[in-house]
Amino acid sequence: MSCSDKLCMWSAIGLQGGLAAPHLLEPVRLKTCIVGHQTFDSAAMTRGLGGRLLGLPGWRGGHDSNRILRGASVPVALSTKEEFASSREAIEAQAMAWSGGGVDSIGGEGRKAGGKVGCSSSGSSINWSASVGGLSWDSSNGVEGGAWEATVGGTGAKLGATKKTQGSDAAMSRLSKLSMYRAASKLRKAAEQSTYSKAKCECEEYCSAKARVVEAMRALGGWVGNRDSLLEEFGTL
Repeated sequence: MSCSDKLCMWSAIGLQGGLAAPHLLEPVRLKTCIVGHQTFDSAAMTRGLGGRLLGLPGWRGGHDSNRILRGASVPVALSTKEEFASSREAIEAQAMAWSGGGVDSIGGEGRKAGGKVGCSSSGSSINWSASVGGLSWDSSNGVEGGAWEATVGGTGAKLGATKKTQGSDAAMSRLSKLSMYRAASKLRKAAEQSTYSKAKCECEEYCSAKARVVEAMRALGGWVGNRDSLLEEFGTL
């Protein structure tokens, strides 16, 4: 399953996911997708972001009876020549300028080929949330305009977590399924008991829409689902 498969899914049913769907009047739509001009292909972008679903049987888009799919549309694909300061090309150019062309690697992870310095992708990820009205979803690592969190790409744990804290709240990312479920549970009635998997399907229209899109995408080559559904059978803990 590629990244464009998920973007295509989000174009059809929204970005909010099953946990937030019962609490929103309308899906959160992806309107625009901007990429660097070096790799931009308008036709391929449009097809990947949702255009491939428009010609499938049963896909009615704006005329659908399901309100989740009714507003489905293909995001506008745009390109920019604005240079990303942390792009591979920018980092390699900086390294060559600093070294005068004489270094073999960047941080011990690079490689020199054809007189150029090569660098590999970082194993860490950063997620950031904007503040609304001066309030942020997460007050930790707060900065003006929002809050950020660094995680290890391979495990999803917070960057800096030790073996001793693995599996604990201290190491858990705010983007983990459990963290998301805890946040969504605050919107539920105190007496209600459920599990993560059941909570995701509380909005029947959302689940029906997702099932239809999954079926359509499998006809195009396959949507890979969670092989172990038991991984989602947990409560708030």
